[in-house]
Amino acid sequence: AVVSTQSTGVIDGKKVVCQSLAITRYIASFTGFKGETAEETMRVDMIVETMYDLITRYDEVVKETDPVIKDKKKREAYESYFPLFLSRLELMLAQEPKGPFILGNKMSWGDVVMMSFFELKQTVQFGRKDLLVNFPRLTEQYQAVRKHPVVAEWLNTRPITLK
Repeated sequence: AVVSTQSTGVIDGKKVVCQSLAITRYIASFTGFKGETAEETMRVDMIVETMYDLITRYDEVVKETDPVIKDKKKREAYESYFPLFLSRLELMLAQEPKGPFILGNKMSWGDVVMMSFFELKQTVQFGRKDLLVNFPRLTEQYQAVRKHPVVAEWLNTRPITLK
């Protein structure tokens, strides 16, 4: 098997799966965290891909080595394109009125991707808890994912890997 040099690999028996989204979708396929229909799968993919657009854009901040420029870029991100992307995500979540998650009352792997991203941005990278304050649906979704029994247990027992 050809393995990407830029991503983590997961070994499942004799399979090697690389690329983070492929790994995540693969795990979701047997854990109950995937869409049941083509439309549900599309909803999750649409939101996750929007998240990855934001992550890609933010990479320029992460990779910056000059602390003064990095702080400036971080401030610009927080004040300009984060609100734009978060507004888009807010509207996407609002299309599902039945519950707090991307798929209404059913949590998906996309919800976990979003929660993880917001967790990282609010603590390690921004150190600000107000990232979602103007986005009630995103806030509701973030809190619901953190309270999900599987996620809550993981949050309470995970090793601290970032400071």
